Amino acid sequence: APDLYSYSFTLDGTKIVVTSERLSIVTGVLRRRAASVRLSNLGTLEIEQTLPGRLFHYGTLIAGDLEVDFVPEPDDLQELITGLAESRLAA
Repeated sequence: APDLYSYSFTLDGTKIVVTSERLSIVTGVLRRRAASVRLSNLGTLEIEQTLPGRLFHYGTLIAGDLEVDFVPEPDDLQELITGLAESRLAA
């Protein structure tokens, strides 16, 4: 079973789940939508931050086709995902 590394909510209620195998995004309250990507298939991982985002520690996470706004501490999340993806490639 994959190890759970991170589980967080964005400011708009979106769930971000990072396991040892995949990155998953779950959005919506009344209508739920889930998307995920295997870390081994993850391409470019980007963080976009406005000036207020840098001041208040939130930003947009872009991982391939997945884009999530209002992510708290996006730099920490990017570092975690990148480290896990690199360790999966090295294994």
